[in-house]
Amino acid sequence: MNLFVPRLATGDLDEDGTIDVVVSEWSVHVLRTKPGPLTTFDDPVIVESGVNFSMYGVAVRDMNGDGHADIVSADRTAGALLVLPGRGDGTFQPAVSTNVGPTRRDDIAVGDFNHDAIPDVVVVTGSTHVLAVWLGDGTGRFTAAGTFTIGTTGARFATGDLNGDGNLDVVLIGVGQLCSSFGETARGCWRIR
Repeated sequence: MNLFVPRLATGDLDEDGTIDVVVSEWSVHVLRTKPGPLTTFDDPVIVESGVNFSMYGVAVRDMNGDGHADIVSADRTAGALLVLPGRGDGTFQPAVSTNVGPTRRDDIAVGDFNHDAIPDVVVVTGSTHVLAVWLGDGTGRFTAAGTFTIGTTGARFATGDLNGDGNLDVVLIGVGQLCSSFGETARGCWRIR
């Protein structure tokens, strides 16, 4: 039995007006949609990153401000965040890598957490049960901004302004717990029955 659950992200990677699908399954596969009345896909293409990687979490966003969708992913083996800069035609430049430590990165979300109009990344580490925020610098690289222990395994999370204060918040669900972080001030976990 395969215990690996692929991650998905969507975006218009070839700028043809249709949404493409990115599948992260130890490597990154792109399924480009074919325009037409029925949604069909070209054969999957494995994206070459220029580094030896084993991707897990994945998102699509313009990380370097050039107007093209990029793929950002967590390298589970090397402990790195990788940005594959898009060219706007469905192909990608070699990966830009930021070392984020030896622990594995299981899930990833992108948002502007510090209000500088540059996308940032939140990751959850599977082995240490920590949520970490990494601030983007506009080139596809990141610097550490902070962490907090979530105390649960198997965490999946989502981001959004949950309390209406204009700041992105994080809500996590793991084995038996629901946790939230409202900016810098309020954090908590509740047992799910």
